[in-house]
Amino acid sequence: MKTTLVSLLLLLTLPLSASAQRLKETGKQVKDLVPEGWTTQEAWGDLYKNGRNDLVLMAVPNDPAGITKRDDGYELNENQPVLAIYYMSEEGDLIKHYEYDNVIPPLASLNYFTDVTLEVTNRGTLIIDLSTMYTAGSYTSPRHSYVFRRQNDDFYLIGEDISYYTRTTGEGEQVSINYLTSKKSSTKLKVFDEPIENGKTVWSKISRKPLRKLGSFTLEN
Repeated sequence: MKTTLVSLLLLLTLPLSASAQRLKETGKQVKDLVPEGWTTQEAWGDLYKNGRNDLVLMAVPNDPAGITKRDDGYELNENQPVLAIYYMSEEGDLIKHYEYDNVIPPLASLNYFTDVTLEVTNRGTLIIDLSTMYTAGSYTSPRHSYVFRRQNDDFYLIGEDISYYTRTTGEGEQVSINYLTSKKSSTKLKVFDEPIENGKTVWSKISRKPLRKLGSFTLEN
């Protein structure tokens, strides 16, 4: 019993592990919000339509349990990124409004690498763009771009662009979906041609469904 009590006290006095750390609730700058050692991607813009510069932040934890070392010694961070939205107060403080653990998939594995770009447009929409290069298991290089709009004090998916090309043939396809109008367009691509030759665009209707909320699903890479 004495040994167990000592062990418990030691655990309680140890620093929080990377997996237990969280983004801070408020701060003046990005560095105030992110635990040490996490890598970040950010976008700024007026999401709340109040004339202030809000922050969309993606942060990748550095938990050792999620870091894999390849045979050549290169380390892959397979920890799942955290996505957060901070609004700026009248005093200039960044205050966390939303935090999501399951929106963006891990950015690297033994089979792929994903680049993420965040953007806040002049209209206040949020664009999350994922471009993936597979090193094994697939000959395609897909790119997914998701468009979210704030309404009812939340963010909803209103549009999606998917494109890919096959590394062996150079052929591909681009699909655009508008969830507000329930329309979809599809265009075949020949990316190895000079100049690029786009095929005929085909339009179709999709079933109307409730808009999906940011945080209710994981984006595809």
